[in-house]
Amino acid sequence: MQALKQKGVSPYCIKTGLKEIDEEDYEQTLQKLFTQKWESLRGTSNRFAKMKKATDYLLQKGFESHLIQPLFNTSTD
Repeated sequence: MQALKQKGVSPYCIKTGLKEIDEEDYEQTLQKLFTQKWESLRGTSNRFAKMKKATDYLLQKGFESHLIQPLFNTSTD
């Protein structure tokens, strides 16, 4: 959302656009991106470093941290 504000998108347009996102699609996309990133980090031996890299990646994509953290409970090394 911050990136949209930086690009000059009005708060009204951001709010309206976010309302149009299907919650199920949003969660599926988050899960898919998490899985892809987690798998791409196979060579990373330190689980905490792997978690940090995956979290940073998803935050950069605009996902909220409170939705990202539960994904680590289901991930396997």
